[in-house]
Amino acid sequence: MLPDIILAEEAEVSEPDPRDIFSPGFLQRRDVPLDRALEEVEPRLPRFFQQFSPVTTRQANAVTLKYTPIAISAPDGAFNEMTGIVFNRRNGPQIYSTLVQPALARMRQQ
Repeated sequence: MLPDIILAEEAEVSEPDPRDIFSPGFLQRRDVPLDRALEEVEPRLPRFFQQFSPVTTRQANAVTLKYTPIAISAPDGAFNEMTGIVFNRRNGPQIYSTLVQPALARMRQQ
């Protein structure tokens, strides 16, 4: 039912909602009230959301989608060493050499 890619130029900043992150069963097992779930389960989340807010976008087919980031990361090594994540059977350096570099070469020739 969801499209393969969601691309939006505009999105509305949304409020964090614990129900977007935690299952009801998880909160019930932890005996955490919904209004304090973010602070009690992960005390750093409220501050994180000040910088990386959830966003909502509405698509042409009247579907509303909300994206809630919960973490960020940065590599700790050189680009050619980033082989742990694979997309369509290619890691980052392979994607760069097979897709990005040829596209850049074509653009430079124009």
